[in-house]
Amino acid sequence: MTRFKQLLQLLKVMLCFPRAAMLVVMSGVGKLPLFRYTYQREPVKYVGPRPGYVDGHSLGRLFLCGLVIFRWRLSEGPSLSAYHFFLHRPGLKQYVERLPNLPYKNLARIGRFLEVGCGAGRLLGAITTKYSAKGVGIDQYEPALQVGRLSDISKKLEFYHLKIERGDEVSRAFDEIFSIVFFASALTHITRQNDCRPRLLRELMRQSRYIIAHEKYSSELYEDLKTVGIEPDIEDGVLTFVWKRADD
Repeated sequence: MTRFKQLLQLLKVMLCFPRAAMLVVMSGVGKLPLFRYTYQREPVKYVGPRPGYVDGHSLGRLFLCGLVIFRWRLSEGPSLSAYHFFLHRPGLKQYVERLPNLPYKNLARIGRFLEVGCGAGRLLGAITTKYSAKGVGIDQYEPALQVGRLSDISKKLEFYHLKIERGDEVSRAFDEIFSIVFFASALTHITRQNDCRPRLLRELMRQSRYIIAHEKYSSELYEDLKTVGIEPDIEDGVLTFVWKRADD
């Protein structure tokens, strides 16, 4: 039954975003013998008739025996989000399986789970479903949130558009203590200007029991984490950490 619901959810998103659906089909065909599929996403400065809905384009190419036989381009923000944020987020199952050994069942009864940079909510949806928890996701990219609201995930999560320019936006938007805060390839997208990223981390350390992150390594991010007292692990270009509230 779960598989059937997942299929209906996928079909719903694909019907709403046919261009993204075409890329999904191409991706599937690309796994067949003699076929190959590539996907490329490039940012552009062009802003279309709906400002804020176009931040780039993606291009999928399908090869047969090394020759391009079909290609499909996305240029609309919501369609781009449907593919990039919902249908094409690799490593979701592996990420959930590798979560650190925390008392999730107990934590799920204490407070909500929060993902900063949630996109369309695939990761947060999978985690909250696994642990029967309530969740809230925030992101600066509204089209990705629209995709999340279209799916069945939206029945379990709350999505908020929040442009983080200071470290205290989260505390002003949510007057609560979160059980767990997740970052998955999100911290590197938050600016360091005006001490924004360290401020955000300090506020979340005040407002959560655990913070878990899985990020691409950068020296600047490493320095910011050390500044706020977080000791990250680095392996194969990936930076991870689990921060625990001292009084827990």
